[in-house]
Amino acid sequence: MTIIIGKDYGVSMPEGDLLGHMGEHKLRKLRVIHPHFENAVYILKIMYSDSTIYEVEIKDGEISVDGSLLREKGCVKAQFYAFCQHEAADNEASLVFESDIFSLRIGDQLDGDKKAIPTYESSKDMLEKLLTQFKKLSSEPSVSQTQIKRLFAITGKAEKTDGGFITD
Repeated sequence: MTIIIGKDYGVSMPEGDLLGHMGEHKLRKLRVIHPHFENAVYILKIMYSDSTIYEVEIKDGEISVDGSLLREKGCVKAQFYAFCQHEAADNEASLVFESDIFSLRIGDQLDGDKKAIPTYESSKDMLEKLLTQFKKLSSEPSVSQTQIKRLFAITGKAEKTDGGFITD
């Protein structure tokens, strides 16, 4: 898929608007042709139906479309941004260009068992919640050390000591 961003802020997609299908992971490359600015960082923002916004950096005019971008079927909103770094202003970035908002389409899948790959942030949050629960369990007298050892073995975050388990 190719997205062309014009100097007039307009967007065209000569190969269609399909970003990918749910469940795909790094099967597609998104090529973005855009105006260039000195010392700029280029970002594609994608907004989903629940108003979650993902920011994806465009490197060398391409984005590798991973599973976290293909999290729901249907149309999503997108917008191209260019930010320039200013050394004199404590490396503060300022917006120098933004395209018109455009729509991208995420297709359905035939295999209903596949789910979108969770984002790094979601995975990290879930792991932190699990570790917090495991720590609470380890202080309860009704839970055996064998049960705790099994739970911590799942996460790979436990070490055996003389006084119990260290989880940090």
